[in-house]
Amino acid sequence: MSNNNQIIDKYDVAKILGEIFKLQKRVDPDMCPVTDDTIYGLSNGIEEVIDEAMGYQPITDEKKVVTRYDLINFCDILDEYEYGDIDSFHGYHIIEKEVEAKGIDRSKALIILTYLQIAGRYARVIDKINSSNSLIEMKKLESNRCDI
Repeated sequence: MSNNNQIIDKYDVAKILGEIFKLQKRVDPDMCPVTDDTIYGLSNGIEEVIDEAMGYQPITDEKKVVTRYDLINFCDILDEYEYGDIDSFHGYHIIEKEVEAKGIDRSKALIILTYLQIAGRYARVIDKINSSNSLIEMKKLESNRCDI
């Protein structure tokens, strides 16, 4: 819950909505009006997805969520390799310090990477993150799709 005496905030609503979409998809995939990346983003507190799906303006919250700025900062780091010198990228350890400097810990990074993979973004970089040169938890991005 947020600090301004709301009973439920947009992140709670998004998680509930994500769960509803998951159920719809299991019952009848044609019934579900959103894509897998939207379901994942809603269920895991990715602010960009929540704002787009629900029309909210960003608010400050003490919850551990992936904010729009976390996603933008993370993508800015990946851009250098996805659209630049991919050969110099050998795994997550290459960007880990820069990611941490932006205030994104490993658990948030894993959520962001899984979201980007499901959305089909940064495929070349994510393929390299799934390599032997990355942290064990980063090598198993595909297994995180069980959240959908």
